[in-house]
Amino acid sequence: RKHALEWWMGNTERQGIMAALRAWTKAATEGDGVIPAGQLLAELTRIESLGLFGYQKRDKSADFGTNAHDWLQWKLCGGREPVLQPGVREACAPAEQWIKDHKVKPIAVEVVVFDETSGVGGRIDLAAEVDSILSICDWKSGKVKDAKTKELYLEVQLQNHLYRRGWSSQHGNGSRSRGGWIVKLPRDASETFEAIPVPWDPNVMEMYDRLADAWRAMRKVQGKFAG
Repeated sequence: RKHALEWWMGNTERQGIMAALRAWTKAATEGDGVIPAGQLLAELTRIESLGLFGYQKRDKSADFGTNAHDWLQWKLCGGREPVLQPGVREACAPAEQWIKDHKVKPIAVEVVVFDETSGVGGRIDLAAEVDSILSICDWKSGKVKDAKTKELYLEVQLQNHLYRRGWSSQHGNGSRSRGGWIVKLPRDASETFEAIPVPWDPNVMEMYDRLADAWRAMRKVQGKFAG
């Protein structure tokens, strides 16, 4: 059920972005038909700032996970250092050491990708070279009970596969991500830091695609929207 919702959110956001761009492009090309690159970039930035469709704006100062993400992004890319709420610096310290140990070199942060095969879209936390291997990394800061940890990681590993395939479809097979990481940040002393590599498994994607096709077929039979 959750994966169906993620698919719907990604597909809806893609449709919304394309509709907004088509409307703007039509208006912008009524003259000589040429759109300056700077003007197009400005419009794309404006659309992204809207927090479209599947994403709701949140109070970042009150969100531990977002605060931790912002600090790690600053550590990797520079810019203005975010103000940290209590506990965030301590939670990020092991990740900072992991970044140094694995010679992490950022390529892109907080970028939207869309997997055309499955119709799933989402925002990846980090695309980077990790030990000289192009990798998609996912920061996780949610508080999870031990009994649910395995289930969480299985779900996030599938997400990592989808994002890696989405990255490849947008950047070409020559830029295919050959590595994946789930980096779990401890929120308090009861949790431990974990950096879990995600090996690419084509069987995972084959199974997911079959299930997704079956879900769409069922939706069509029911006369419901199936993308």
